[in-house]
Amino acid sequence: MDKVSRHSWKKVLKYVFVAVSVVSLVYLVKSVGTFSGPIISPQIVKNGDTALHKEEIKETFENKDLETEEFIPVISLDESPTSGETVTRLNSRSGDATIEDVDYTDNDAWDEEFIETLDTSDPTNLENSVIKLVQNPEDLHLYDTLHLIIETRDANNKPRTHGSDFWYAIMYNDLQKTRMAGRVLDHHNGTYSVYFYATWTGYAFIDITLVHSGRASQWLRQVYWPKKNKLSWTGHFREQERMEQSECVLTDSRAVEEGTCYYGNPSALGNASFICRQPPTLPCHSLDATNVNFTSMVTSAQELVGENGDWFTGSSVMIQSRDVLTVKIKDIRRTDHGLERPKCNEVVQQQNSRQFPGYWVDGQWTSLLCDVQPWQKTPLNTIRACLQNKHIYLLGDSNRQFYEALLELAGLLNSRSHRPMHYGVVETDKTTFALFSPPWPTESIPVKVSETRYETDVIDGLDDVSCNYVIVISSYTYFLQWSLEYYEQRMVMIKESLLRLRGRCPDTIIVVKGTKPNEHLEPLAHVFKSDYILYQMNNLLKKIFRGSGFYFLDVWDMNLSYNAPNRAAMPVPLIRQEVSIFLSILCPV
Repeated sequence: MDKVSRHSWKKVLKYVFVAVSVVSLVYLVKSVGTFSGPIISPQIVKNGDTALHKEEIKETFENKDLETEEFIPVISLDESPTSGETVTRLNSRSGDATIEDVDYTDNDAWDEEFIETLDTSDPTNLENSVIKLVQNPEDLHLYDTLHLIIETRDANNKPRTHGSDFWYAIMYNDLQKTRMAGRVLDHHNGTYSVYFYATWTGYAFIDITLVHSGRASQWLRQVYWPKKNKLSWTGHFREQERMEQSECVLTDSRAVEEGTCYYGNPSALGNASFICRQPPTLPCHSLDATNVNFTSMVTSAQELVGENGDWFTGSSVMIQSRDVLTVKIKDIRRTDHGLERPKCNEVVQQQNSRQFPGYWVDGQWTSLLCDVQPWQKTPLNTIRACLQNKHIYLLGDSNRQFYEALLELAGLLNSRSHRPMHYGVVETDKTTFALFSPPWPTESIPVKVSETRYETDVIDGLDDVSCNYVIVISSYTYFLQWSLEYYEQRMVMIKESLLRLRGRCPDTIIVVKGTKPNEHLEPLAHVFKSDYILYQMNNLLKKIFRGSGFYFLDVWDMNLSYNAPNRAAMPVPLIRQEVSIFLSILCPV
């Protein structure tokens, strides 16, 4: 081959390499998704025919330094409107995003009055639905509020007039390692508003997921959640070498009958109680351990859902539209970044549900609600000084990872291989760390009764004269199959015991940790491990503990937008970020 030919081939290979590199770069930025389910493409309406899509991206991404100025994004009026109130203007700090004459109902509020009649019309078809960007996509800047409208249609392309669809919305740029969850507002007329806060410059890709149709979420709220007796346990009785088993259930205390063993605790359970069939020969007080009958969860879900089982399986659930819209965010339009974030101990509860809680940047959670310190990079002696002379109690069924991450940060976790599952106490000469999980866990492996304690029993037993208590409550995983009535009663009982503790020890720091999305691996898991119910539990917790002076640690968006699949046990780096918020409440700098 002569020199000219070799030179020509080199040029061809060079252009091929560049082309493949550009395509690979675009794919890398947009390839990662966190949800499993059908992927479809809805209709996109472009404002002014200038919205960006992946086919229209002609240039490589700019690797700009991310801006992390201090501000609090607000997309509502100074005072939150009540349910059903007409909002004439929703304004961001940039002053550009507005909505005129919107009949607003807060999707994040716990609203017992507003429950739609069970929807019997054809469900939303995401592929036929229309998604609009309200703003001009050529005029989006850092710290603006992005506003999308979803106009839902059914499989026949007919506009829907009912609400209650349950959505997830994520905006991200995986090349820049940035992600955040959107705020979805249901207008209860077949349309939904989706809001994002522009916290980085460059490209932003938006995924929309229809988790449940309106009829499915309504059925969960009106039929499944209020239903009692949706699961059972096996009680393991033991006396010396003799062992027997019997079936146990959670029921109304007034339903206790002769020939049953009663395990009530009014201060913890309210009107509910656990009862077991009396074993053949062993006494009731010989109950040694319990485990849940997993088949009872599935069977009760099957019986309740009946012929509507297809609402919660296959292509009817977690319908995802990836990259439904791509926008390019320009640099900041002005120097006014809004208000600085307050210290975390000054933010008792997220007062405005339309405030964005934060976003991910390079594996770090950047809170938009308060000034979270980088505790992972803080010297050990400073961390231990923060925890000095404190008795820290982590109570509930969902605190084990939090407990381990806290011990690790304090330099007290020797190994994760022999970690406590349901209880643990670590004491130093200056600090106490205690973990207690409640009885009757939804575990398939038997758990000893002696290794569990009700939250209220622990709280009412705290009597140290120093009163240097810090309480973290996180109780929801074990209660997904409990009825709404029983769960609400239980949380009210915990609140009352915490208020009694505050009466004895007024300076006690109390943190209530919210819920997070779950994984759905089993048949009908979208029923008995429903994300919709978990989300409503989060709203219910806010309602119950509002006005109590307790801190509410809302981790829903934080977990939803993390770049990993939803799991019962989330990755340790995420839990460390939750602990950083907690320590920023405990020891603000």
